[in-house]
Amino acid sequence: MIRPGSASTAASLQPRSTAAEVTRSVVLLLVGLAWPAIVHLTPSQIPLGPILMPLLLPAALAAFLLPTRSALAVCAIMPFLSMATTGMPPAPIACGLVAEGAALVAVVKALERVHAPWWLAYTGGALASRCVTLMLALLMAGSMAEVGLGLVGLALSGLLLPVLFAFLGVRRSPGE
Repeated sequence: MIRPGSASTAASLQPRSTAAEVTRSVVLLLVGLAWPAIVHLTPSQIPLGPILMPLLLPAALAAFLLPTRSALAVCAIMPFLSMATTGMPPAPIACGLVAEGAALVAVVKALERVHAPWWLAYTGGALASRCVTLMLALLMAGSMAEVGLGLVGLALSGLLLPVLFAFLGVRRSPGE
């Protein structure tokens, strides 16, 4: 049974057929193309992509709204689809985003199974994605600043999730 306020509340929105699953995956891939474009159209003196992490919002939505296989597929395809159509992100960053998205999905799904609140599942997934970034930065002698910069975007995505859940009809308890 689905408990109000748990991450498994989103499980009530799981697609009921393969066609619905594919449709949702395609919609999330399109969001993954549109959202970064909107973010990058925002006038700024600094690049907003590494700060706002626009490709991880659709990954977070996929983690809650799709079965694991499709959520991981969206995370694996989205950065390369974006790279092929817009030229961004560059290949090394796209590979890192695949790993970050996979970590986010894995942790959200694991916490969903134990009926953690959606915000705890998302927070765990977001921290797991930052841990992946930290490991990649250490392995590739990258900038440690990238790890902290992305926290801003992940926090903003966390603030957007309840709005999107409400729009999609996911019911939560009033105390959340």
